[in-house]
Amino acid sequence: MDAHIDVWASEPYISFMKMTVEIDEEKLARLMELTGLKTKTKALNYALSAAERSARRERLLSTALAPKDLENALDARYNLRKLRARERPAGR
Repeated sequence: MDAHIDVWASEPYISFMKMTVEIDEEKLARLMELTGLKTKTKALNYALSAAERSARRERLLSTALAPKDLENALDARYNLRKLRARERPAGR
């Protein structure tokens, strides 16, 4: 069942924008249960972040790279655990 939900969306350095969108309520409820997120806004922001990461990964994997392209590809300061902790859904 679809429902209209008012959500707050934001982008860096741009003020919040209110919009009305149609959301699959059952899918949203499943996401909230799976992630432990308590609000619809947090769940939607989490889903948007996950979709963006997925799209970036797809783009990267579809790009042909030569060995020279991979030289110095990893920043020595890169810390996967800190990155994952920062991306963990708020409210959990």
